[in-house]
Amino acid sequence: MNANKIAFINPSDLHPSLLSGVNAEIDRLGEDYPVLPGSRVTLEVCKTFKDDNQYHEMTGYGLTSWDSDRRAEIKITLNAKVYGAGEDSIELQRMLLGDLENQYHGSMTNPVFPLTHEYGHALERMIRNGKQPLWAKAFGPIVDYFESHGDVVQDYRMGFIFGYNVPETVPVFNTRYAAESGPEFFAETFALLHWGNEREKASTPCRLMRDLLKVVYPESAQERSS
Repeated sequence: MNANKIAFINPSDLHPSLLSGVNAEIDRLGEDYPVLPGSRVTLEVCKTFKDDNQYHEMTGYGLTSWDSDRRAEIKITLNAKVYGAGEDSIELQRMLLGDLENQYHGSMTNPVFPLTHEYGHALERMIRNGKQPLWAKAFGPIVDYFESHGDVVQDYRMGFIFGYNVPETVPVFNTRYAAESGPEFFAETFALLHWGNEREKASTPCRLMRDLLKVVYPESAQERSS
């Protein structure tokens, strides 16, 4: 098994129409942004996830988790109720189109983008685990960007509670979900580098993400091809 890329534990449980796309994205991420030394990232398709020794029902597209005492062991879970082999793919398309309508994930509609988003969470955890001074320095501007727009974040959260959209959210963060928290901003921005439109890719958050990745992966295939 290639330790540089996500280890897919149960590919037979994924909907067959999505398998080639998911495997291609696993290969791309492993080539451009390989799993950092000392870490392991796995992928499973499940209807439940474990947190604090309890199992919970999956919601949404997926999530990323790790044990507090084993932070190098990172698990990405795709929701089997959406991505599962026995499910109707129409539900996934319905979710993607609904999110596009309200710009919840910006322009991203490819069914594989949630995997890239979750790998963004894994990457943030690996960078933080690595405790490299140069990585921390490059990570700072992304944190500063999110925190400097706290007024937009607060407006988004109030809008989410009371059921209205905040017009400023998308221009500032590219997607509405990116205003949810710092980690979601990081993961959404990472996903936009590949699945976003040209405006999103040219935005300040994506530029800051590219700057960080050049420091973490100075020899990556993505950097060599740019």
